[in-house]
Amino acid sequence: MPVVTLTAISVALTKIADDKANQLLVGVSEGLHIVKLIEETLDRSGELESIRKAADVVWIAVEVYRKWDDMDLKSARIRGTTHRETLQNLSSIAEKAVTEFMAQTTDILMQNPLNWPARVIAANSMYRIAQTILVGMGDDEHQDDDELFESISITISDILAGCLTNLVQVITLKRHTNDIKEREKSLRRVTILLGESKQILEILQERELPSLDVEKASYIDEWRASMALDIENPPAPVSASSSDNATVV
Repeated sequence: MPVVTLTAISVALTKIADDKANQLLVGVSEGLHIVKLIEETLDRSGELESIRKAADVVWIAVEVYRKWDDMDLKSARIRGTTHRETLQNLSSIAEKAVTEFMAQTTDILMQNPLNWPARVIAANSMYRIAQTILVGMGDDEHQDDDELFESISITISDILAGCLTNLVQVITLKRHTNDIKEREKSLRRVTILLGESKQILEILQERELPSLDVEKASYIDEWRASMALDIENPPAPVSASSSDNATVV
């Protein structure tokens, strides 16, 4: 979900040329194809399925229609005169969606963000990430849209890189499926996956990535902690723990 949310923010930036945004969308789309297989394989209990479904819904809208929460990312309602104003608009819209949902629901199950509707999961992700970027910017008025776009692109790359370090574990799990037919199907998928990820793996070997154990490598918060990011996440718009903490993308 964070990758999809960050991409939506990038598309909304005021002065970013369409060709740069389109290039980012193509790259993220290719990465998400592999990441989805990794997440589905590692999340054996299906605990994070609601987040994956929410990310799928948001991604289709962003990639195909350049929309988020059914709003044009280039509309005046979202795009401000500066990137700071754009981030504040996205944050406010997202916060309103979450707080209104929590005010209206009486279902005790909704205290767990993993049970929220896709729209609310997406809104909570947008609020937290937009606020994180705003806090990181501080009072710096000199950063332009291109610099912010580059910074977000690097963050997306880092998150995808973190997820892709789980490729070896996924391939191993796919090879050891007990059912013969399922194993043959898995091996075919592994072969395709290896071909698609060869170049990505070469890039990862050149990156200085944190050393995490297998379990921790599946979670974005472990990557944040390991990289010792000095930007503290603001609280979610509700007291419940954020659904963002539970998944990589």
